[in-house]
Amino acid sequence: MHPPVLPTAPAGVVEETLGVAALLAACGGFLDAFTYLGHGHVFANAMTGNVVLLGVDAATGRWSESFDHLRPILAFLFGVAVAQGFRLPRFRRWIPEAPIAALTLEIVSLLIGGWFPKGVAGTPLVLGISFVAALQSSTFRKAAGFNYNSTMTTSNLRIFGEAVFQRVFNSGGIAAFEKARTFGVICLAFLAGAILGGVCTAQLDNRALWIVDALLAALWVRLFVALRFSQQQGTAR
Repeated sequence: MHPPVLPTAPAGVVEETLGVAALLAACGGFLDAFTYLGHGHVFANAMTGNVVLLGVDAATGRWSESFDHLRPILAFLFGVAVAQGFRLPRFRRWIPEAPIAALTLEIVSLLIGGWFPKGVAGTPLVLGISFVAALQSSTFRKAAGFNYNSTMTTSNLRIFGEAVFQRVFNSGGIAAFEKARTFGVICLAFLAGAILGGVCTAQLDNRALWIVDALLAALWVRLFVALRFSQQQGTAR
């Protein structure tokens, strides 16, 4: 029997492929659909709405309501801080691969969230998803050489539109085509994830999180195998 074929690229390259970006974008769309349909019509991934509503409630003196919007913002900022902490030299000795560490934390968090019974107050789940959304978007930033966002689609859609315009009017050439293709795939993956998230949330309630967890677990295995292969290659040299 022939041994299984292992990836030929290190984890740092694998994590920036279009396939990985599409899967992460699908997870981002899934989680937004989950919180919107299952937990108070809020978008735990996108902070723009929370910032606007925080300002509106503060301006009208509704301090209790404004605090409700402040909490997911703080959870998001905490996720950003944790993602950056993984890259600090003092932690690299124990956490050599930040993407794998971030995925591990995200998988564990969503696995726990899926155990919450139906009817439990949505605030802990929304805060947890805001945290993992920041963790994911701060860790995975590149796809096929382009900067992108795996948990929100506004900037991705704008870049896609710009690239299509440049391609149509022949001002961008092949580079514009590649950018349009990359961001078109990412935006469609986000939409597909949102559709899947809507269907699963309606059927499974909080257990729908285990569906997206399975996708992230598959990605974790992919990156881990790539990392081990890279380490073996380095040892062989």
